[in-house]
This record gives sequence, structure tokens and C-alpha cells, in this order.
Amino acid sequence: MYLTKLLTLIIALFVGALTAIAGTSIMAPWATVDGGVGSGAIYGLAIDGTNAYAQLGLNSLVQIVRIADIGGANLRTQLVSPATWTTASGGSGCTSFQGFDLSGTDYLQFADATSDAIWRVNKYTGELIRYCSKQAISNFTGRSTAALGAVQCVNPANGEHIFFDSTSSKVLTTGGSNIISLVFDESDATNALGLTATLAGGMNVDNSGNLYFGTSGGFLAKRDTGGNFSIVFTKAVLTNITKVLSASNFGTMKMGPNGFTFRNGSGSYGALLQFDPADPSGTLAVFASTNDLVSSVAASANLNCIRYFGTYPSASSGWAWHQFGQNGIYLTAVPEPALVGLLGLAALLIRRFV
Repeated sequence: MYLTKLLTLIIALFVGALTAIAGTSIMAPWATVDGGVGSGAIYGLAIDGTNAYAQLGLNSLVQIVRIADIGGANLRTQLVSPATWTTASGGSGCTSFQGFDLSGTDYLQFADATSDAIWRVNKYTGELIRYCSKQAISNFTGRSTAALGAVQCVNPANGEHIFFDSTSSKVLTTGGSNIISLVFDESDATNALGLTATLAGGMNVDNSGNLYFGTSGGFLAKRDTGGNFSIVFTKAVLTNITKVLSASNFGTMKMGPNGFTFRNGSGSYGALLQFDPADPSGTLAVFASTNDLVSSVAASANLNCIRYFGTYPSASSGWAWHQFGQNGIYLTAVPEPALVGLLGLAALLIRRFV
């Protein structure tokens, strides 16, 4: 009897510790990220070791910054100033969305929905490069213009940019400066799946080179390396696991050491889901629910641009993210596997001695 009570207490303590470790903390507040410049929101986030990079915009004040030793000393450096961006792009706005990421060892890369071009920034010098122009894109598609948006990502295999041009309804990829090739037509996906596959929300690649993308119809789709399309999860499956009716809305997605992770749900009803690409249906799980995020220090589930921080499965590692607006950079940590093991050990002790 006494042993049972003791072991029950131990389990309770372990569960409490596990819950704390799996929570959300703030890595860098808005004041640190903005640096007093007066931008209105974070649009993009990239993580490189202990350095974080962010693209800020609104209020005609676009800037790209580095926060060294993120979550520690938080040493801020402005790589691209509002004046530099305006001079290079010809405008005062920049919306990189989920495509803002690392490209190779030297660059940040993103498609901007304002200038409708692909940009690179040297993460050491701050040099700003128009990697692929709007004119180059429209010349390739044969249309009079181009329109880029949130459906984009850096291909981790080669550092090139994969993006959706809504004017031509084509998914394209760069292959060098102002060099473009076709990945697939939106109609290809619709014809293959037998459902209208209007691309929406987000896109990214797993470790095997398979390309995942959200759709306005509420299902997560995949194009494998052989060019074959399939539905990974239906809207019904996603709604059932999140219990959120807006599960048809996709957002940021990224392959991480703990699985392919994506935001599902809209506005304040977002949740982070993850799965193993080798067995999607058997491994789909909630990494962070809407309630987890709303009840955290972030006080919101309106998360954007997730990037993995730290070394998995360290308790200090997890998904770094930001929310739209004048908010900082957050970290939702992974549970500590050692504690999970201890929980199992305690359960075995109960069965053995009680």
C-alpha cells in the first residue's frame, strides 16, 4: 500500500515535470527583434544553430535581422535596413511568409509576395540579392505578370526555391539566378487526385524529397519524387484529430527530427500536427494543441513559420515560431524522453511489487 502511494507520487512528479518541459517559452521579445525600428510584424523566421533570423515588415519599415544566441544573450544585428530594401525592391513592403529559410551555408532565401520575386540575403554580410525577378518568372510562364504568396519553400536538397505562381497556376523551382523550371501544374494535381487541388497555405519537402502542400479543399497532399500525387490526410481526419472546424486551413510546415510538422487550423485556432512520412496514418499526432498554445506565454495559437531549434531530443530543443503582429519568437519544446522512460519504469515497479 505504501509502495503504491510512493510510486503514484513519483509518477505525478514525473508527469508534472514532463508537462513543464513540453511547454512554450519566449526566446526573444518583440522589442529585441524589432530593435526600436518601428516595424509592425514578423513575417519570416529561420534558425541556424543558436542564431535566429527574422524578416519584419509593415509600417513601410522592412528589415531583416539576426538574433545571435537566441534565448540567451539575444544579440541583435540588422542585416537589411528599410532603406536598403526600398532601394533594391522599389517598394516599402515585403511579405515572405513560410518560405523564409536557409539556403546552403551562406544565404537566407524567400519569395516576396509584394515584389513577386525570389530574394537572397547573405547571412554574414547582409548583401541583398534579387535571385529571380518577377520578369523572369512571367517570361517563363508566358503570362504578363506573376503573383507569389505563402505556398513556397527552400528545397533542402539543393537550396533552390520551390514556389507557386497563382497567375499561371504553376509550381515552379529556381535552378540558379533567373533560371526557372516547371515542377507541376495545379491542374496535374487535380486530375490525378480527382479532387480540386487548389494550392493554399503552405508547402515543404521531407527528407526523401517528397513535396507536401496544403489545399483549399482541406486535405494535405503530396507529390512524390516520381511525380505521383496522393492525399496524405483528408479534411475529416484533420478535423477529427484537432477538433477544430477550420482544419481546412493550412499554414507553415517543415520536416524536423521528430517528424514532418505542420500548422492546421486558422487564426486563433491553430494546432501543430506531426507524422512520420514513412507511416503517415499510423503516426499522425498533435504536437501542440490550440489549448496548449493559447494557455502558454504566447497566449495565442496564431503561429507562423515554424523552424526546429536545438538538438533533438534535448529538453531545450523544439519548434521555434512566431505569431503575426508585434510579438516575439517562441519555443515549444519537445517532451524529455528520459522522463518518459522513467514513467515506464515506475509503472513496471508497480506491476512487479504491488
